[in-house]
Amino acid sequence: MNAFIELRKSFFESPIPVSFPEYYLENPGFNHGCDSVTIDSLVGKIARIRTLYAKKAVSEIQIMELLSELGENDYLDRYSVDLIIRHPAIFSEDQLRHRLQSMLIDQKTTPTTFCHLLDICIECELPLLEENQLLKALHHYENNPTTLSLLLDYMNHFQQHACTDYLYALFDQDYSPNLKMQILEGLVSLYTWKDHDSCFIRQIIHKEENPQLYGDYLNLLNKNTTFSPKGITVMQTMFYGDPEFGGKGQSGGLGTLLKTLGNQLAKQSDLARVITLTINNDWSHNQTLVTHYSDKHWLIRLPAYLDPEDKHAFLRRELFIKRFVEKFVNQLDLKPDIFHIRYLDNASKAMAMLSRETGAKLVLTLTPDPHRTMVDEKGLLKQFTPEETLEKLNKITIGDELLTMAHGVLGIGGMAVKKELKLYFPKLRPEIRQFAFQMVAEGINTDAKPLDFDVDLLLTDSTLHHHIHREFNHKPIILNVGRLALQKGQDQLLKAWGESRLWQDYNLVIIGGSFDHANEEETRMIQLFNRYMASRPDLKGRFAHIEALSNGMIRNIERKIMEHPPGDLPQIYLCSSPKEEFGLAMLEALKEKLLIFGPVQGGVKTYISNGKNGFLIDTTSWETISGEVEKILYDSNRNREDFEKIQRRGQQTVLKNFSMDQIAKRFLSFYLKLSQEP
Repeated sequence: MNAFIELRKSFFESPIPVSFPEYYLENPGFNHGCDSVTIDSLVGKIARIRTLYAKKAVSEIQIMELLSELGENDYLDRYSVDLIIRHPAIFSEDQLRHRLQSMLIDQKTTPTTFCHLLDICIECELPLLEENQLLKALHHYENNPTTLSLLLDYMNHFQQHACTDYLYALFDQDYSPNLKMQILEGLVSLYTWKDHDSCFIRQIIHKEENPQLYGDYLNLLNKNTTFSPKGITVMQTMFYGDPEFGGKGQSGGLGTLLKTLGNQLAKQSDLARVITLTINNDWSHNQTLVTHYSDKHWLIRLPAYLDPEDKHAFLRRELFIKRFVEKFVNQLDLKPDIFHIRYLDNASKAMAMLSRETGAKLVLTLTPDPHRTMVDEKGLLKQFTPEETLEKLNKITIGDELLTMAHGVLGIGGMAVKKELKLYFPKLRPEIRQFAFQMVAEGINTDAKPLDFDVDLLLTDSTLHHHIHREFNHKPIILNVGRLALQKGQDQLLKAWGESRLWQDYNLVIIGGSFDHANEEETRMIQLFNRYMASRPDLKGRFAHIEALSNGMIRNIERKIMEHPPGDLPQIYLCSSPKEEFGLAMLEALKEKLLIFGPVQGGVKTYISNGKNGFLIDTTSWETISGEVEKILYDSNRNREDFEKIQRRGQQTVLKNFSMDQIAKRFLSFYLKLSQEP
């Protein structure tokens, strides 16, 4: 029994025209943690916005009411703004334009509301701020980077510039590179590139820490390209991390997948170009704006300013992201035929809107997240804080919206996952489905080039805070690779190893995170490592933590580990995430013949058959991890030959079913079919 699946089923079968958030919040099984008055007010506002969405026309009074409520709730603001910009013609009324303009220049208007008003002006083509008002606003918000960024977006959109000297003064302030690049955009648009001021702009950027980055951006702003494709152009977005820095910050397995998939797609004659798109806010590694993996596969790092401390940045900057991507697409003359999105979030919604505006086809990779997290272990609706509830409902609602906008939907996994998806997303049922739907597998490069290096030197490097001592270097390894985060469970793995018999027989090696530029999540995890190891001095020399390495290095480390003389116990790769949607790192370890332990929750069961080619275990706590791994290794009557058979079957699973060259052809076939439809 799964109460959330039953709730989804009854919602889609209900004749009552309500939205899913209304249906969920009013469900008797939902304990919202708020007083009934608050919930009733929230549901009432959602219902009112939904009702207005259904109307062909809205009144001035209704628009004014929506404007007056902006800033009260981030999640409702998104729908209010979207509703307002659906009716741009209503701003032909002088009273409404005056009201909007008055709110823009009112010093009491909050920064959040002010940003929404700027979005409305840009989307509805309303240049309401006069030059002196714009300059005053720039001065007022110069210490608020998010609002300043949107003001610069407004200024550049309407070619409405404050004084040049002020923009130069802004550039000299201690802003992030992304914000400075927006300022440069304003300066460049003031002059033709042949004017003398272009030389001065070149001079000021050479004072910056990374002048090459700004120079590349200037060149891009003044680049007039024409692209005559022979085949289709696919734009695949990630927006979390960077394919070149897997395991650091937010960069996970998706970056590796998109890089590998893009490279393989680029070899196909029916495809003109693959664009892998991400947003980059950290340029400390001297990344370039554009990385050319080949002539037909580009990685574009968008310098779109997003507050790295704002967990709702995608929600609040949805329209800004859409416009920023559109600007780059137009500047580089990319003309995407396909937009492929992979998350249920507001950045993906932004790309869906851009896809609709440009006439491109939209492909969505669909996973039941956060749907799987909505019930407890008994199948009852889980209790969340009010903020958590709204965040999850936002993602679930975006998922439903994207299914109405998508031309093609891909599920990752086999028949079991397909069945699960249909339970969470009734729109996938064939009788009501209005898009192409197909299950595909993710894949890996099965021909990784070998590197000549000494893995023992890496693991025993004494400059590491935690490294393997040479006297223990002969022991087999439990390996874990990926970005450091509580949801990845590395702290639970460390304790599972240290509180069980495993530490006596195995060394533990965790690869992931950044030492010099650790984010908040990485810092917290590293502190947990340090605290636990300090409490267990007897474990010193048996645990190594290595910062994130390239995918090629990881593959070769796994290969070198397997070259060690076999002992009675197998070399292990253990994924400690409580759940994993697919787990590319496990596929790569399978290919190198490590014995796999993966979470029973999620999509790993798509390719791991428990006890046949690997093991599925409960990874929700250190106790379940240690208990189940110990049982399999020590109490299952399996010997070395038995484990070796499982490892060989694991390798064959990858070679037969998950080679990227075959996977890429399936993706291309899906893209081509969609592109040929009217």
